[in-house]
Amino acid sequence: PTLASSGQTVGTICIGQDITKLKDLEARKASIMAMLSHELKSPLHGITGLSSSLLDDTEVPLSVKKPLSMMQNCAKRLLDMVSNIMDASVLVHDRKMRMSKDKVQLQTIVEEVITLCQQASGEVGSHSLSPGVKLLNNLTQPMPIIEADAYRVTQVIYNLVTNAIKFTHEGSISVSGSYDDTKRQVMVDVIDTGIGISPQNIERVFQPFDQEDSSE
Repeated sequence: PTLASSGQTVGTICIGQDITKLKDLEARKASIMAMLSHELKSPLHGITGLSSSLLDDTEVPLSVKKPLSMMQNCAKRLLDMVSNIMDASVLVHDRKMRMSKDKVQLQTIVEEVITLCQQASGEVGSHSLSPGVKLLNNLTQPMPIIEADAYRVTQVIYNLVTNAIKFTHEGSISVSGSYDDTKRQVMVDVIDTGIGISPQNIERVFQPFDQEDSSE
């Protein structure tokens, strides 16, 4: 508002912006994401279906079934990621994310993540252990069953372990767990002998799409 010397309002300045094009852009983006999700899901469903059939085949030797099971788990993980593409868009714009309520056994999830990381192919973009680095699973006993989103829990632990692998060039990476019945809490610790994070960058690494050293 514009005020006179007496303090009385004598005018008002209003600023408007046409956001029609922005809304059209968002609609097109959502359409593209939906199309990509559909196109990616079809072959992934084929992989999981074929692998399930082979796993159920009694003539398939056990030595083959183990890598088949790994392949099926990887395909399911990709399906989960594709299914959550739209959720990521919702999170960015509305800060809301749908969470499922599953019965989660952390020991099983940690074992799966450790196995996936140990089986890494070493190709460009994969998370493979540096020579001499040991990846240790110290969570060998069942933990209390918790209610959580199984995919999100797996995603968090996977990200922590692969990040430790990426920045640990010697020594070891260990995953352990504990629980407190009194506080009704379960804890999973990922400890490594990697390069660490500078104290001044602790808060920064929690920002979306940011990391302390982008050269790695």
